[in-house]
Amino acid sequence: MVTSRPRATPLVLASTLLLAACDLGSVDEPEDAELDPAVARALEAPLMTDPDLAGLNEANAALTGSRDHSLPTMVATQEAVRDAQDQAIRFAGGRSGLGELPAAEPIDTTVGESPLVLLEDVATQHDLPPTCLDGVRYSASWAARLPARLPVYPRGAVVEAFGRDGRDCTIRAVRFSSPVPAQEILRFYATLATQEGFAITYGETTGLWRIEASKAGARVLVEVRPSLVEGQEVDLVSVAGTAVSRR
Repeated sequence: MVTSRPRATPLVLASTLLLAACDLGSVDEPEDAELDPAVARALEAPLMTDPDLAGLNEANAALTGSRDHSLPTMVATQEAVRDAQDQAIRFAGGRSGLGELPAAEPIDTTVGESPLVLLEDVATQHDLPPTCLDGVRYSASWAARLPARLPVYPRGAVVEAFGRDGRDCTIRAVRFSSPVPAQEILRFYATLATQEGFAITYGETTGLWRIEASKAGARVLVEVRPSLVEGQEVDLVSVAGTAVSRR
């Protein structure tokens, strides 16, 4: 004779699982446990899904110890280009505020023509004091320390930057990419430099456009060349207390 085993009812199984869950939750954690501030900031950072916001995602800063954007992004959609142009127009004081470029002069130099030129090589086109580049520090944060009226072009993606504050010179050098046509970027900087009282010259050659601006105690150099990837690559150099070498 086969004796049937008693079957566990759903109610008994549910009770057993509930008791097991209570036992697992009985391990107490210290009430005063706190996360490391850097780790907490990383965990609380929003997840970025919009390409326009990707450059703001600094959650990895807790791991790298850096606040720089290690992977700059350039959004090259038509909407992004129009938005950048609109912001530039407003910054310059309205559409009527954007002036035309002066007559182009030939550029007598090979520095800057190659898309592989180093940012420091571009900066040396300023007639810098011998020690001006000694001890410069590379950090994307220098882009935020440009002169207030000569910022990175709207929606520009910073690639690299360096700077230094010294008695012999104060320098800011920023390289960024932009999907906006070169002539519009150049008009933007020519207009702002003129508004700030700089005397400007404009030069061009194959694959390179340059604005040099100078006034007492300050010099600015803007070079634009086609990017190897997409859009334009722009070098913006600001130096205080030195002269620009016209080469």
